[in-house]
Amino acid sequence: MNERHLKVYEASGNKRNVPRINLQGDWLSALGYKIGDHVKVSFSENRIIIEPEIIDPSPSQISG
Repeated sequence: MNERHLKVYEASGNKRNVPRINLQGDWLSALGYKIGDHVKVSFSENRIIIEPEIIDPSPSQISG
C-alpha cells in the first residue's frame, strides 16, 4: 500500500473552526478518480477510507 502524508488544516464552518484535509494530485488520477466522480467516505476511530461510489443510473439515464 502506498502512503501520502498530509496536513490537517483549519476550515471555517458554521461559526467555528473545523478540521479540513485536502486531497489533490495526479496520484488520484492514477488511481482512477476523475473530476466529477462521487466517492464514499467510511470512517472509524483513527481511520478514514475513501472509495469510488458506484451510482446506478436512473431509468431516465439509461438509453435504450
